Amino acid sequence: ASRVEDIIGKRDYDFFSAASSEPFYREEQAIMESNQAVLERVEEINVDTPDRRRWVLSSKIPLTDAQGTVTGLIVISRDITSLKQGEEALRAAKETAEAATAAKSVFLATMSHEIRTPMNAVIAMTDLLTGTKLTPEQADYVNTIRVGGESLLSVINDILDFSKIEAGKLELEEYAFNLVESIEETMHLLAPRASQKLLNMRLELGDDVPGWVVGDAGRLRQIVMNLLNNAVKFTESGEVNIAITATGSGAQRRLHFAIQDTGIGIPAERMNRLFQSFSQVDSSTTRRFGGTGLGL
Repeated sequence: ASRVEDIIGKRDYDFFSAASSEPFYREEQAIMESNQAVLERVEEINVDTPDRRRWVLSSKIPLTDAQGTVTGLIVISRDITSLKQGEEALRAAKETAEAATAAKSVFLATMSHEIRTPMNAVIAMTDLLTGTKLTPEQADYVNTIRVGGESLLSVINDILDFSKIEAGKLELEEYAFNLVESIEETMHLLAPRASQKLLNMRLELGDDVPGWVVGDAGRLRQIVMNLLNNAVKFTESGEVNIAITATGSGAQRRLHFAIQDTGIGIPAERMNRLFQSFSQVDSSTTRRFGGTGLGL
């Protein structure tokens, strides 16, 4: 209807199909009988054909006379079709993006797994070669292959773990392990690199830190390794320390791991980039020190 005259005296049935009009008629009768208003309800209207579907935001208020008797109904409707169409487009785009992300995670996990298996074989063969009679030059070649293979395997493992986390499939185990031994073993792995830089590495334990704990030792070592590896990588001189303290009492304790170093540090304005995947503080850091930006 384009004129007021076309609306006055007409019913829903005069504008819409019986299937569309009947629910509105029943609801409006119920509102008048109960004398209870309905405010800002989203309603969908099918105007004969699907391509003419509309959404309105309606308020329906009983109209009463001086004695309080309901004599009619005031209905105010606002067309919100564009808003609803925008919401549907956003929902569809979100679902498409989520599907693409899931596919990417599955692809990364599959490819990382397929690459990791032969890479482990390459590293194992270099270990066997190291035990054979080699000239100094050959030994240097084999060592270069081993170091490169281990570096690539580390990147692959990071990507594989990242894919598992994205897919919600990273599972933590629970078993008893020696906390101090686990951390010391992790520090021992980084000791050669620290020694090359003449860095001092020290472990400090709080008085209440338990010797044995229950949890996932492998994941704990991975976390501590990532933090210590960053500290050693970005520290040219001085020291790298790890301090462990505990809070709480009884069987449930909260452990705090703090790594402190004398390295290059991170500008305060770039701290918000610390936990962005595949990102480092700046591009010069990536060029100089390498890394995937997945560790943290």
